[in-house]
Amino acid sequence: MSQVTKSYREALTLPPPGDGSDIIGQYRLAQEYGTQLGAQYALGFVLLTDGFQTVGAGALDHPLAAKEATQLAERLDLPKLPGASVVVAGLGKVAGTPPSSDVVEGVVRFYDAICARTGAAECRSVTDFTVGGDCDGAPPSDVVDAAVCGRGGRPGRDDRWHQPSAD
Repeated sequence: MSQVTKSYREALTLPPPGDGSDIIGQYRLAQEYGTQLGAQYALGFVLLTDGFQTVGAGALDHPLAAKEATQLAERLDLPKLPGASVVVAGLGKVAGTPPSSDVVEGVVRFYDAICARTGAAECRSVTDFTVGGDCDGAPPSDVVDAAVCGRGGRPGRDDRWHQPSAD
């Protein structure tokens, strides 16, 4: 057991293997979850990441123009998320020296292009994760509130926040 513990601690200090974290893998998990929810629910998917590395795209370390971001997203094998509301938040937020605004804008373009390819009904790629409204009975003001409050669905569609009644 001490050998396992020692190896585990060492592994925690190593960078991710390959060309980054598997952020795209989270989209696949969201698709699986959405399928399990069934048609009576709409998927609200919130992903928190700095966005700078993902398997298949490598490091996003320079400003991406819209065309380059789209071409990079087209190289990825992405799941379909029809009807989903997707928020990718935290883009560009790193410990240490912050990246330049044009680099962060390129990362946002890349995640916008990814979301568009999934066929999601709603896509938001943002630097700051914010929560408004409250979770004590008031309808959430946006999909981020919905995810934080434990409700799936799209804003303004109160019938989709909860399972329909049997009558």
